[in-house]
Amino acid sequence: MNIPNLNAIAYFLTIVLVFTSCNKKSQVNIQLDIAESIMETMPDSALHIISRIDTNQLVGKDETARYALLKTIAIDKNYIDTTEMKLLQPAIDYYLTNGTPDEKLKTYYYQGRIHQNRNSNDLAMYSFMNGKNIYGITDSLTFARCLVSQGVIYYSLFQMENFLENNLKAAKIYHNYGRSKQELRCLAKVLDASTMLCDKERADSTYHACISITDIHPEYGHSIIANILSYKISFCSNSEISDLLSNLESSELDNEARLDMANGFCKIGNSQKAWKYLNSLENDTTLIRTLKYSLIKAKALELTGEFEQALTTYKNYIKDLEQYENELFNQGVMFAEERHTIDMAHLEEKAHKDRLILTSGGIAFFLLLLIALIYYRYRLMCAKRKIMEQEQFRLEIEKAQLEEERDNLVSLLKKDKQIEKPVQDALKQRIDMLNCILAKEITFNATYAKPFGDWIASIHADKGKFMDSTRLAFKASYPKLIEYLETHNLNEFEINYACLYAIGLRGKEVGEYIQLKRHYAISSTIRKKLGIDEHETTIGI
Repeated sequence: MNIPNLNAIAYFLTIVLVFTSCNKKSQVNIQLDIAESIMETMPDSALHIISRIDTNQLVGKDETARYALLKTIAIDKNYIDTTEMKLLQPAIDYYLTNGTPDEKLKTYYYQGRIHQNRNSNDLAMYSFMNGKNIYGITDSLTFARCLVSQGVIYYSLFQMENFLENNLKAAKIYHNYGRSKQELRCLAKVLDASTMLCDKERADSTYHACISITDIHPEYGHSIIANILSYKISFCSNSEISDLLSNLESSELDNEARLDMANGFCKIGNSQKAWKYLNSLENDTTLIRTLKYSLIKAKALELTGEFEQALTTYKNYIKDLEQYENELFNQGVMFAEERHTIDMAHLEEKAHKDRLILTSGGIAFFLLLLIALIYYRYRLMCAKRKIMEQEQFRLEIEKAQLEEERDNLVSLLKKDKQIEKPVQDALKQRIDMLNCILAKEITFNATYAKPFGDWIASIHADKGKFMDSTRLAFKASYPKLIEYLETHNLNEFEINYACLYAIGLRGKEVGEYIQLKRHYAISSTIRKKLGIDEHETTIGI
């Protein structure tokens, strides 16, 4: 929309609201009302109206906060990726304390969007989680956008299940509001994730849901061509893939769809057309797009019998993939099991590609791969042996530590006769459990560990009782620790929570154990009371 038209719309709407609004309403608030009313349908006009407001006329924290929030929303809806947090800061300062649930949600959401624009995924995730956990939200559209943006972070971390679930929830919200275009975008992401996870049943149902929308809105069909291609290539027969490729050959396609067309032609064995689409790609330096291109190019080279070049291309693909995974690890927001999952997926894919190239090569090529495989096996055996030795050494140390801990607790009960009975009971229970474990380790008889197993079951059944007993045990064993926490104004529940870190649990494990949505809020409160900066260290340390 051009500027004269924007001016005309702004002028007309201002006149209408001036004559229909209460006399007590300020001119700034009238303009903000206009901008907010057209924000969803005409965001460019809304931004133009807000930009014309003289900020010197803003009166009070509430009006300043509203202006800051609406301007941030308008900028984001006009696809301007701002990194300036100071623009939203008045809204953060006011709404997070005094705002309604919906105002808090919007503030947290757009705070997270700015963090995303800064590539601060950890801070963005924290903002989105705070927004989602607010009670009393009625703004379902902003909630859906929060789910989608959070999904972007999950995707960048290869957390495909979380990425899928977020977009599936958002799609249902958009469906309820009749937002077919946004619903289709979310379903397309669910289709991609289901395909990557090899979940055919969910991919099939999502595909049919996408088709039902494009049947009603054929103008949206071009936006999911690449997603449908990926789905068909993964799950359908060569004849179905061939029919789809033939139908799409006359269409205008973006880089992503052209890559999928090339991949599809490789799948059905048509190297000529695969190269046609590979050679038609426009320049794209995106790492993920580069990885996909390298993998498909290796397939095309194999089809044309250029096995040496295929191997070189595949090696470059592996090198780029390792670089991408290293970047993920260095972000500091991935957990060990997630890194392990990616490592396993990487090894499995590498082994699959190695076998593919092995079967299509000559004798010299076969010998080369055989040598590489033998070397790989040798390294793997060495690594396994080293891990086993380290594990045996660790178990011996743990056994010695258990004996020492048991002896210390027994000594403590004997020396200090003034210990309160609840504390005595907690210590005696821990001593009994340590004796069970030591008896099992000494005799290799699992029967001795049965009381320990029963105790573990009770820990899961009554979390509060276990956390109380842990605090009491620490109160006797390490009284200065508990005294330190109490002098920093931690309440009993917060001390219980901190003691979970003290027994060696990590933040994620604490959250999974206590199963509270406000886990991150509790952690943040404890950090503030202890004077620990979020970048300084962990609560466990």
